[in-house]
Amino acid sequence: MPCATTPASPPTSAPRILDAVALLGYRGNHHASHLRTGASSGLVGVVVTNLANPFYSQLAIGVESKAAEHGMRVILANSGEDLAKERQLVNDFAARKLDGVIVVPTANEHAHLDPAGLAGMPVVLAASPPIRISVDAVLLDDFSGTWQATRS
Repeated sequence: MPCATTPASPPTSAPRILDAVALLGYRGNHHASHLRTGASSGLVGVVVTNLANPFYSQLAIGVESKAAEHGMRVILANSGEDLAKERQLVNDFAARKLDGVIVVPTANEHAHLDPAGLAGMPVVLAASPPIRISVDAVLLDDFSGTWQATRS
């Protein structure tokens, strides 16, 4: 009666692959690896009107700090108070499948910030209430802040 044998396992190719990766300097493409799965990009966009303004640079630092607590990274953009540039930046972020965008709007025209036109990318406005779109906003209460700062 013939004896049953187990076929020999082929030698592992992992070391050869890792050697080739090191030799070629391969770096994985995080974005490409998530295109098919629809997984999170791990990126949040922030668009401010003037990065030289200390308020907006502090806003960006705060967003970056909070995002890092959740394993996210921030891509920061400066619109230069140019509505056309703001539109382009927000559309670029949506095309790159960012997980969301925080925008300090340049003007009172907010139609380009409607998530429905941005492939559903979540939008949050900072320092400006939304006009004719339904998005969340983080606003300042200047009146109460001034009152609290000046009361004796």
